[in-house]
Amino acid sequence: MKKQKKDLCKYVQDLIKDLYRNGERLSDCLEKNVTWIGENESEIYEGAKEVRWHLKRQKQFPLCKMGKSSFRIVWEGNDAVLVEGIYVLEPMEEGGFMLKNSQRCSILLEKKKEKYEIVHFHISDCHENIVWRKDLISQIQRDPLTQIYNVKTVKEKVEQWLKEEENYQGCAMCMIDVDNFKNINDTLGHLKGNDILIQVAQILKSTIGKNDFAGRAGGDEFLVFLKNGSQNRVEEFVRILMEEIRKGRYNSSDDGIQGNILVTISIGIARMSSGADKRTVSYKYLFRQADTALYIAKKRGKNTFHIINL
Repeated sequence: MKKQKKDLCKYVQDLIKDLYRNGERLSDCLEKNVTWIGENESEIYEGAKEVRWHLKRQKQFPLCKMGKSSFRIVWEGNDAVLVEGIYVLEPMEEGGFMLKNSQRCSILLEKKKEKYEIVHFHISDCHENIVWRKDLISQIQRDPLTQIYNVKTVKEKVEQWLKEEENYQGCAMCMIDVDNFKNINDTLGHLKGNDILIQVAQILKSTIGKNDFAGRAGGDEFLVFLKNGSQNRVEEFVRILMEEIRKGRYNSSDDGIQGNILVTISIGIARMSSGADKRTVSYKYLFRQADTALYIAKKRGKNTFHIINL
């Protein structure tokens, strides 16, 4: 593992060296959905087109080379590594406007099928006071559309909590599905459908407790993990959430002239009481049971919930 870490640092270092020569090797190594955080800019550019465009611009600058440098791994996830480096950038042509200066880079790599690919990239002058490390780590944990956790992050957080929780007071996994979402997409279009998903995600975030987890499972399905699995807590959460979703103003057109859409949800809950054997609990088990409960709720006619007590 130590050798692999060392190899990753050397790999990133070589890519940065190549960037200031022509950038072609770096461009070939970027994952297609990479996020580029531009040099000395606050905007985040998503997508390979923007990245390649920026890399092509590098050729317009005087040729440079990397001088003294230091690269190291500063954060590790289950399948991701953040490599940071500080290096000296030296102009290769005399009399040009570019001066010798120090640069910092942060590159987030994600493991996909035993191979690491670059998914987030940032370069800045060292005198910048902005710290990007937290933002880079956050990006890989978030669903790109709704900006709540993705399902992979929810899984990791639930598994970690189940492993480390000492004062176990029960828990609950909730699977949430937007009713008749296909009809919304078919009649109003996918952009309006996306707007509704974003609004639903924001309501989820504002309804859960500060220590609970909410994420998008994919499509129009969401996950919520409640650390307090008492019957009262679960029923209160479900009641408030369903009410807030129904009260939401989802205009059928951007100017609201055509009125509001009624959005409802169905919820399946797998609830473990404080008396349940914690050793039998796992993310996979809770997920499957919540999925079964959701199926039952939707068969009842939607806009309702069903709890499976485990």
